[in-house]
Amino acid sequence: ESLLWPLLDVPFVNMFEQESGQLLVDRRRCAAALRALLYFAANAAWLRELSGRSLYGDKDLYRFAWMTARAPFHMIARPAGVAGARLGGGVFCGKTVVQHDPAGAPLFLHRNNAKLGAPQHLRVW
Repeated sequence: ESLLWPLLDVPFVNMFEQESGQLLVDRRRCAAALRALLYFAANAAWLRELSGRSLYGDKDLYRFAWMTARAPFHMIARPAGVAGARLGGGVFCGKTVVQHDPAGAPLFLHRNNAKLGAPQHLRVW
């Protein structure tokens, strides 16, 4: 636990870190949370100092914004996975974050380092 939880007046919750590459937000219902997010993003360096450097960028900013605004949110139960290529000798090289839908099926692929146009390898899920 960091000092950030009591500072923001939210109870500590032990939950998975979210993958924030893809979000679905109803802007009308979440206006207060979005305003909190804007504030947190503009003051992220200050928040990192107060939290003992345990704030990990937008991944935590979204969660804390929704929690401080007391706005409901849902996080997909299945953690993000990794997709990549099987290289020589059967070595797996992860290159893409896989985000899932509520049923657990792959929904989004977030390419991290192997950009389009790179040699094609066998995809591994």
